Amino acid sequence: MVGQALLFLNSEPPPRSKFEKLLPGRMILCADGGADRALSLGVEPDFVIGDLDSLSGQARQRLQPEQLIRRPDQNSSDLEKALEFALDRKITEVTVIGVGGGRLDHQLFNLHVLERYSQVMDIRCMDSGGSGFFLRGSVQLICQPGETITLMAFRRASGITTSGLRWNVHNATFEWGVRNGLSNEAADRSVTISVKEGSLFVYRVGVWC
Repeated sequence: MVGQALLFLNSEPPPRSKFEKLLPGRMILCADGGADRALSLGVEPDFVIGDLDSLSGQARQRLQPEQLIRRPDQNSSDLEKALEFALDRKITEVTVIGVGGGRLDHQLFNLHVLERYSQVMDIRCMDSGGSGFFLRGSVQLICQPGETITLMAFRRASGITTSGLRWNVHNATFEWGVRNGLSNEAADRSVTISVKEGSLFVYRVGVWC
């Protein structure tokens, strides 16, 4: 388990079949009410972290006291508390299941938190629409031509160069509220994306990895 974790948030998750292969060998963490989401999919949490105000009574009855990590600090969200717990446990790779939060402001907040923590750990996330990760450096993806790929910067990312996309960029700068790359398409089976400074959120529609 050491080093890798799945983190369930209290948001609509993808079907279990989309992350089934990730379950073995990973610590199962839940941010507060995310435990109810995990249990509904037949996934047993190792730890539930947060102020525990969203955790149902039914879930409490199924879990042992040592699985419940109550952190009542109101200056940080349950997601931040869960990520700090993961860091304390020497987790270096976290796949977040469900990032929507049920509200637009929650979704935006969650993604900005994940971008921040991606500076100290490998962050990936999944929702019902697909999966994404924060890229620093470069990556080569194996894609199906026509696959929708979004590139988004939550701060400022520069030196962005791509190949294999329908609309490639060279040494471009993306910035929140200024320019981003929504709904690009894979034009080839091999897509390369690189960024020199900052990070890019790479989201693949209909792909769970």
